[in-house]
Amino acid sequence: MDIQRAASRPLSEVLPPLILGTATFNHQYHHDPSQMPYVDIVRRALDHNIAAFDTSPYYGPSELLLGDALRRIEPAPARDSYFLITKAGRIAGDEFDYSPAWVRYSVFRSLERLGTDRLDLVYMHDVEFVSPAEVLGAVNELRRLRDQGVIRYVGISGYPVRTLASLAEMILRETSEPVDAVLSYGHFCVQNAQLGRAEILERFASAGVDCVLNASMLNMGLLTSRGVNSLPMAAWHPAPQELRKACHDLAAIADAENRHLEEVAIRWSLRNWMYQGSKFGTGCYKREGNEHLPVRIGASVMGVSTVDQLEETWQLWKSVTSEPGQDATNVLVEERMWPSLGDWKDYAWESGGPSFINTRRVMGMVPNDDIAKRLHVTARDEQSSNLENLLSPRRQPAATDGCSIFMAGGRKSKSTASPAKPKNTFVLDNGASTLKAGFVRDGQIGQPRIIPNCIARDRNRKVYVASELEKCTDFGEIQFRRPVEKGFIVNWEVQSEIWDYEFFGSKAPSPCNPSETRLVLAEPPNGLPVLQANCDQIVFEEYGFESYYRGVGPAFNAYHDVQSLFRTPLDAATAANIPAEILLVIDSGYSHTTVTPVFQGRPLHSAVRRLDVGGKLLTNYMARQISLRHFDVRNDPHIVNEMKELSCFVSLDFKRDLERSWKGTRGQRRPEYESGGGIAKDYILPDFHKNLKGSLRDYDPANHTKAQKLAAVQADDDVLTLRNERFTIPEMVFNPSDIGLRQPGIAELIHQSLQDLPVGLWPGLLANMVVVGGNSLFHGFIQRLQKEVVQRVPDDCVVRVARPADPLTSTWAGAANLASHAEMERLAVTKQQYEEHGQAWVARRFAMGPDAS
Repeated sequence: MDIQRAASRPLSEVLPPLILGTATFNHQYHHDPSQMPYVDIVRRALDHNIAAFDTSPYYGPSELLLGDALRRIEPAPARDSYFLITKAGRIAGDEFDYSPAWVRYSVFRSLERLGTDRLDLVYMHDVEFVSPAEVLGAVNELRRLRDQGVIRYVGISGYPVRTLASLAEMILRETSEPVDAVLSYGHFCVQNAQLGRAEILERFASAGVDCVLNASMLNMGLLTSRGVNSLPMAAWHPAPQELRKACHDLAAIADAENRHLEEVAIRWSLRNWMYQGSKFGTGCYKREGNEHLPVRIGASVMGVSTVDQLEETWQLWKSVTSEPGQDATNVLVEERMWPSLGDWKDYAWESGGPSFINTRRVMGMVPNDDIAKRLHVTARDEQSSNLENLLSPRRQPAATDGCSIFMAGGRKSKSTASPAKPKNTFVLDNGASTLKAGFVRDGQIGQPRIIPNCIARDRNRKVYVASELEKCTDFGEIQFRRPVEKGFIVNWEVQSEIWDYEFFGSKAPSPCNPSETRLVLAEPPNGLPVLQANCDQIVFEEYGFESYYRGVGPAFNAYHDVQSLFRTPLDAATAANIPAEILLVIDSGYSHTTVTPVFQGRPLHSAVRRLDVGGKLLTNYMARQISLRHFDVRNDPHIVNEMKELSCFVSLDFKRDLERSWKGTRGQRRPEYESGGGIAKDYILPDFHKNLKGSLRDYDPANHTKAQKLAAVQADDDVLTLRNERFTIPEMVFNPSDIGLRQPGIAELIHQSLQDLPVGLWPGLLANMVVVGGNSLFHGFIQRLQKEVVQRVPDDCVVRVARPADPLTSTWAGAANLASHAEMERLAVTKQQYEEHGQAWVARRFAMGPDAS
């Protein structure tokens, strides 16, 4: 297929009818998209003349992987032989920037990632989350880029079809020019076919839209035999549980006909949209042999994860385009599946709307990189005036029928009295490995308890819940069940059992009456809204707390005398002026490592960065190394974790330490290796009879003669000699690429975070870097971090890095200080307010902080 360059032609004359969507090249669908066969998928698509590709910067590494695939295919396909589609405006799950500066920067960044000099079609991404005025401004900016020859066609994309129709009508009304394309997803599938309704299509026709494309024929994985109740999709998919079950039940109906639900769903969508969407379709297909098809056929976007899935979809496409008339699939769907769905037929979940809060603080702030410099688009200079924008979440009205770019503000809720201060506040830092929990009673802060956040079962099948683990005397081959994955609570059944045992049961060690208690709960930054909603509902509806505040854990560290960590304590007159004005919190815990800039006690969400390296990954990798070099300990994570905490350190000169621990070439034993080189240590494994815990001792070459080894065996001592494992394991926090993880190290992550902020904030952040979390206890961690950050920032910036006396409980202690702070009365939400206003209002209040009052 020859894709013509002349943009004067209507989109419907050049748009291929079947488009490969690369949203699946994304962490939301795969733990490591780089391991997908993405090059083979793209190559095979071109072989089948599937000559259009849809991607987005929001889809994680999707643009990079697609660009890499197109560059690696040999012979290289001619640029005019394929059609490139991307999007702009959506940065993260709850972060949007439709400003002209960001739209322009995003488009040129996409050009670089995709390795092209032009883009064929660019949508503004998920338009329902911003105001109509912002959509209009962004579309106008795309049209300016079109007029400059950078892009060819302009469109909008989103989920609610009525909102898409309203915005298309508004754009025509305000500019006298229609959008070229509208992309709708999840609205023309077996479960939800609203896009095919005559009233909706008539509105698109009246708005002058040339092409309406249908995407997500499997409704984001709902219409699959597997369903979406497994990670990673279970954590973010917006469908309610009842809808998930109703769609999963369709798989049994398909099985009864010896068919797969995926095949039925894709065939139904392809065939029916080909005809129902023909008025908004494309004529760019081979007519010879397909005379039974309309002159224009509806265009569809397919998403695949494997070459086999691509082949199956291609076969379905050939089948539906070559067979005229209806087939058995329509009968199966209409007579069996739709009645099974019942009220869930044509159900659409809420997307955007008045309750949504855009966490983007400053519009038009672009990274200080080569792309911005080439465009002469840089971070705005009026930094002081931007600080208020940095701190204030933007609540955007959604487009509704008959919308105008001049929209009134949202409906004001009834005035609500500030919640009365309870006598007891329960402060909980709900970590993945441990809970840090304690009370603030009448303003007096108690000592926190550190409780394992797990349910464990030993080799004798005895079960231990949370703190009961202290009674375990044999950790060999122990198995753990944890409610937290990747930092987020995903299994409330287990989490509730732990909470009940420790805090709310009749025999709880730390009893708590929720109806008379306020809960202050720490959560990781940039939490998923659906998981936050589950948490809020359980806190109020299951436990019935009197009042509640859910805040970002790293930000709680601002509620300390931070300067005392740097040995510059505040005087008594100013010590109470917390939170600290500005600091940069690095939290390296069990699941991940995060970098969170905090200003006046509130996180700057747009600059938060995350590294998927934490204590769990380090322990697992150490178990793998020891199993390869010594003996199998992969079923003993608890023992390996203790070994890691006792023996590992962060090297200040990695190459030198690696040299000191090198044995030498084959058959050689270097003297420095024989002596241990100051690196080697002997770890005595626990036997769970005399010794319940392992111990570390200095390496003595004399103890490693054959005679001494035999004596040790006879004495039943299991000794492991640890050499470079001691420092190569923590090195992953600084250089995750050493194990093939395509993420920057912690120092580079800090630099990336700073790049997203006004330069005027850099000195304050760099001079107040606070490191918390269990990994910060590695010897040398602070010194190495400071050394690497200094190498990445301007010479005139002072870099100070400090660690609290107890980095494990620092977040909890900060939350406890906040619980006694006057600001808490403006932050907390009462149960009465929750019942009156609902969960969406609670989420908005927590996101906006004190500004919500």
